[in-house]
Amino acid sequence: CCCSLIEDFRRERIYLELSYLTNGYSLLFVESHIQHFFEYFHTPHLQYINNQTQYNEFRLKWLDYIGMQYELTDQLQQCDSQGRLIRLQYLYEWGPRCNFNQKFLDLWSEYFRRHPLLSTEKLKILLTTKHEYSLNTLLGGLD
Repeated sequence: CCCSLIEDFRRERIYLELSYLTNGYSLLFVESHIQHFFEYFHTPHLQYINNQTQYNEFRLKWLDYIGMQYELTDQLQQCDSQGRLIRLQYLYEWGPRCNFNQKFLDLWSEYFRRHPLLSTEKLKILLTTKHEYSLNTLLGGLD
């Protein structure tokens, strides 16, 4: 989102949407993620209007967000280099992933609260999902 002009941003967004569709993602998937992106920054109207001033405000929010992501990445790298990062992958097929992540972290925190090495104050847990699609699922999306 380094585009300084809203028209360049719009073209880039269309290019990304078409890339996802070309690579087999459903229209519903693409539209819902685009909508979520704009709602995250409280600018759902920007998807449909061509206002450079509002785009500039959005762009500043986006650049702040990128800065925050760099800080979080640095923190994760520090935890990793100090041996205080646990990476866990789990199979994700369906359902509210955020609920699972929060419940897992709550249980971990409760169970290892007083542990000298595994308490959440001593380490960082990074949960990531792994998708395993069946052939039937992939072929079912061709309709």
